[in-house]
Amino acid sequence: MSNMGILGRTMNARGGLLIALGFAAFKIVQTYVYSTAVFNVDVSFIVVSGISFSMLSACVVIAADLLVVVLVFSGWLRAFRMPVALPALALATAMIASFLGLLDPLDPLARLAIVSGAYGAANVAITLAWVAAFSRMEPGGSMKSLAFAMLLASGASLFLQDQDRTLVLVVLLMLLACSVWLHHAVVRGSARTDGGDRAHAEQDGRSAKPATVQRPSFRTHLRCLAAIGEGLASLLVLGCTVGIINGFMVAENFSYEGSPGASLIGSIVGTIAFFLLAFTFPKAYNTTKAYRILFPILTALLIAWPFLDFKYSYFFSVAFLAGYNLISISVMYLIISETHKRHLDPYAFMAIAMVFIRLFSAMGIVVGASVSSLNEPSSFKTMLVVAIGLYLLSMVLLLMLRGRNGRASKESGEVAFNRTASMLAQKNHLTERETDILKHIARGRTAAYIGQELYLSPHTVRCHMKSIYAKLGVHSKQELIDLFFK
Repeated sequence: MSNMGILGRTMNARGGLLIALGFAAFKIVQTYVYSTAVFNVDVSFIVVSGISFSMLSACVVIAADLLVVVLVFSGWLRAFRMPVALPALALATAMIASFLGLLDPLDPLARLAIVSGAYGAANVAITLAWVAAFSRMEPGGSMKSLAFAMLLASGASLFLQDQDRTLVLVVLLMLLACSVWLHHAVVRGSARTDGGDRAHAEQDGRSAKPATVQRPSFRTHLRCLAAIGEGLASLLVLGCTVGIINGFMVAENFSYEGSPGASLIGSIVGTIAFFLLAFTFPKAYNTTKAYRILFPILTALLIAWPFLDFKYSYFFSVAFLAGYNLISISVMYLIISETHKRHLDPYAFMAIAMVFIRLFSAMGIVVGASVSSLNEPSSFKTMLVVAIGLYLLSMVLLLMLRGRNGRASKESGEVAFNRTASMLAQKNHLTERETDILKHIARGRTAAYIGQELYLSPHTVRCHMKSIYAKLGVHSKQELIDLFFK
């Protein structure tokens, strides 16, 4: 219980509301400063404010995420200790300087590096900090809080789009400060509750559970990342496809009325869909099902779009970005949920995923811009972009279908395996813990691996193994495996 902080006990609702408000405040800032390249442009085209800023900020985000991963696995950055005040201050300073024109005398590359660096560093630090806060909640509560936060952020971002830029700057600075303050309040309250839990445990003569996640295993994090592979693959492909389309359109100087608002409208539609699903079907909803439903819709749009001569580009953009945003929020929830269930380090797990997400998005922009640079007719280049998008979308669906067949076969074998384990455990009077260890031994796992999975010391595991061997009348792991599969 101590690992849940203020969100794992009676203050679940209050803590969830604070986290939702704090994350929403930052998402509003993040959306606006990205769409304007930190106040360097007036409006964006769909979700790209400029290829140079998008690419450089993506590089900064990837580098920052990799740095976080290194710090986490080297033990320098503990869970729930992410500094957010300094990155927020750097972003606020860049926003003010860019708005007032203080960066204009600088070389364009230097100016771009400053705003991209400030945005990228703040984006990584504050996003990871709030993901860690979400991961302390029970999955059902975190899903609803995340849905509420994203819906609030989308609506507020749309409202700010046409407001006076001076007013927008003031509002964004206040929201950024509010996000930092709320995060500090959540962390402080969580630490206070954790301390109370430890004190009660000591009074009761129990050993207190650590308030933070211990130094994580890189192999475990990668294995858990593979567990959400279908959902993550959906987001990677959709992000890459959106990047291809945007990169192509920006390079082609293609525009239409209302294009800057298309991303926000699409974001709101996708967020509303996730919000409704989170409050209506929280247990039945999953990202794989969502992608399978979206696949025929998105492919139909891609096929129809060039034949309609871009006449319905606004509708196309809103629909495609709504699907992308729905999958994006769904994958964020998957990461939060997996972090909570598997006791993973929230910074490392989310940072690894963000590296892939940003990398695929940047690759898409590069591919789209490269297609535009071809010395071919515009119709041919458009069809090439559509063909690449269709190919990518289809590959994910094929991966899901193969995965489903593989899982069906695996589940059949798993049923037989568990039946044998239960029979041996009942016949030889094994305890529940010994039964869990028996299954791992039968799969050829080492004592160190079993201890890591079951949160036991290797010495404790070996003691259990000796007891299991004695009860089953075997003398080695191989004899047990032979007995198990005979």
